[in-house]
Amino acid sequence: MKAANYPRLREAIENGYELDFGRYISEGIDIFKKNIGGFVGFTALYFFSMFILAVIPFIGGLAAMIVAPALSVGFYLMAHRLQRGENPEFNYFFRGFDYLGQLIVLYIVIAFLIFLAFSPIFFSAFAFAIFDARLTDWPFSTDGFPWWIFLTILPIIYLAIAWRWAPMFIIFYDMNFWEAMEASRKIVNKNFGMMLLLAIIVSMLGSIGYVALLVGIFVTYPAALCMDYAAFADVTGLLEEGEQQHDDITEHLVE
Repeated sequence: MKAANYPRLREAIENGYELDFGRYISEGIDIFKKNIGGFVGFTALYFFSMFILAVIPFIGGLAAMIVAPALSVGFYLMAHRLQRGENPEFNYFFRGFDYLGQLIVLYIVIAFLIFLAFSPIFFSAFAFAIFDARLTDWPFSTDGFPWWIFLTILPIIYLAIAWRWAPMFIIFYDMNFWEAMEASRKIVNKNFGMMLLLAIIVSMLGSIGYVALLVGIFVTYPAALCMDYAAFADVTGLLEEGEQQHDDITEHLVE
């Protein structure tokens, strides 16, 4: 299937797009309200599962790497069905396991590449600690520590934002991990500044619940993800273009 069959997605990649934060916040809240109990219950299950796996020695971390990617996209899958006017049962939150293989590879590859981007900070800090470097030992430094190390954070921020929608390209456009990363990167690059702002807004709204003794997180976290889904659906034209198989769309995306 050719990319030409998905005009909104192709147009966004080639010509750019605008973001309507107010609309996404409103739509996200509306989606959340359609299944408040389901979203709150699944959020509680998600965090509880991650906590249990975190305290299990040895195999807990490995199990979390397998479970977390599939559970995390459950919010988007449910939001999509609700936005289409459907009312799926609670077990639909777990449909992310249908895409488990590609999601796991995606998270491993992203983590590895971000680690590589982080390595200059690690090795510079390690060298500073080992050699007890002073102001004269490091060029472009202040107070004995090279300030330029913090510039290496910029690539990490870029990669995190550029690939943030890759999971949704996997579950909604049936892409493999690399195609999804490329599609997300090309979409984000067309309007990186506003995408960065969107990510900050979504993160802040999702974290507000922490101030209410953590209880509010069960509301704000899923609501924020619904807002992120609303933005993705708008930019890519997901609802307009339907849920056909997207097998060949990446021919254009990864050229």
